[in-house]
Amino acid sequence: MLIRTDWKKEPVLQFGFMTMQSIISEIDDETEEKKEPTYSESVFFDYDADPQLYWPYALKWYKRAALQKEPLAVEILQQIDCFKKTERKAMAGDADAQYLMSVYYHDGYGTYKDFSKCAEWLKKAAINGNEDAIQSIAEWNRLTGCTQKLSDPDFSAEPNFYPDDYDHIFLGGRHGWVEEEYRADAKVDKIWEKFSCLDFDDTLNSAEAGDAEKQYRIAWLYDWGQGMEQDTKKAIEWFVRSAYNGYAPAQTELGILYHAGIMVTKVSLEVFEGKENLRL
Repeated sequence: MLIRTDWKKEPVLQFGFMTMQSIISEIDDETEEKKEPTYSESVFFDYDADPQLYWPYALKWYKRAALQKEPLAVEILQQIDCFKKTERKAMAGDADAQYLMSVYYHDGYGTYKDFSKCAEWLKKAAINGNEDAIQSIAEWNRLTGCTQKLSDPDFSAEPNFYPDDYDHIFLGGRHGWVEEEYRADAKVDKIWEKFSCLDFDDTLNSAEAGDAEKQYRIAWLYDWGQGMEQDTKKAIEWFVRSAYNGYAPAQTELGILYHAGIMVTKVSLEVFEGKENLRL
């Protein structure tokens, strides 16, 4: 079986990480006493430039996967098409479409996330009389204590209302230990059911031998910390290797990494040093 090495040049492998450490202290509902504190570490992609620059990479991998009729890639490309159609209406002055553009840029629906463009389209929608935009701005001002006006040069706000038929995938929350209640929103519930009980050593041996499907599976096991210590960098590496070997689901995942980034949360009492210096 051919073992490729060109995957090592994929830009996503060069991304650094930012970490945010925190402490969680909860009250037991029955005893009303403090539970043992939990320490968490969240890991994010550290983009050196505007995520817009990585959007072409996302499109490239989505299209490769869609050519193999990978369902999630096909669905995301449909969202991209929806975004483009909405953009044309918005640019023609349609206030409802302008509000949707704000929602789409806020969530990364059919495009990359861009909060400045989100605010820009929200402002345009409000000026043109869209009620959802007007109410969103009023709610934003109330929650933040702002008294900003649409004429303010540094105007900033986010949409607060979503269409009934809006089917948004929580792409940025697919990785790490995803809580069961959120797995469906991130579309990892079926993946979890299939892979979470896999034998790590057997899967790794096949992956190292060049089996593209097993490379995809071992990526998820590293991602979740199933069978070994959780390792985000190794997870991404295996997603890339599997994608380069032509496995469509891995190609979709690589597109998602460029599109929505990654947010991995590790929760443990011993996850980082210096926790004794944190206060409850």
